[in-house]
Amino acid sequence: MEKTDFTGFYELLVKILHGEEENIYWETIKYIPSFFRLLCNLLSDERTEWHTKLIINSALAYFVVPNDIIPEQEYKATGYIDDIFVCAYVLKCIKDEADYSELIIDNWKEDGDILEIIDNVFKSSRKIVGDKYKKILCFVGLMKTELQKDLDSNE
Repeated sequence: MEKTDFTGFYELLVKILHGEEENIYWETIKYIPSFFRLLCNLLSDERTEWHTKLIINSALAYFVVPNDIIPEQEYKATGYIDDIFVCAYVLKCIKDEADYSELIIDNWKEDGDILEIIDNVFKSSRKIVGDKYKKILCFVGLMKTELQKDLDSNE
């Protein structure tokens, strides 16, 4: 499969984060461009199964939703904290699947132990988004809403 070129959006994310090193969430949000690139690489990897591509697409789509749960228009770089949470959630799901750690490692083009980074970013972003995590995951389609759960139980 031919690699999809998301370079322009990656560079936009890098530009948005430029100068944000003093942001109180820097240790978490600094991975936004790298996680975006990793998800794009995984999407283009022929070893990635179709159901995994679905959840990757959910995470990538969340980047371009104009009025997400923590909007970038209002909170600037800090508004990407929900985006990085979705990315970390998806990467953690992929990582926890049997034999997918190698796939992630093979597609990581940055320094550092990506498996450890995923766990750390997931924990920190989950803590930052707090109780909004369910709303975020429901919004992107990675968790059922209470209404959907009720409908399922009535079938």
